[in-house]
Amino acid sequence: MATSTSEMAANWTQGMQGVAQAFDAGVAAAGPNALCAGLAKLGISEAACQARIGSKWYSRVQGKGSAVAAGAAGKGEKFIRNFIRGVSGG
Repeated sequence: MATSTSEMAANWTQGMQGVAQAFDAGVAAAGPNALCAGLAKLGISEAACQARIGSKWYSRVQGKGSAVAAGAAGKGEKFIRNFIRGVSGG
């Protein structure tokens, strides 16, 4: 367990290493029907989802792990501040 905010930020940074590969592997493993199958559990018609956004979603997220990693890079301090604020009710 981290004992300081700087240690928490370092843990965040370490945890984000490999996020690009993990994201891409997760998307590939989930396949093109994953989004609509998940939304179907919320009562949204899977067929309607597939017709409107299914294949578009998959083509847009394939190979985008590096973009996810870039978006998370350098966000350790911000994550820690928001985490502390959320947990403390502030």
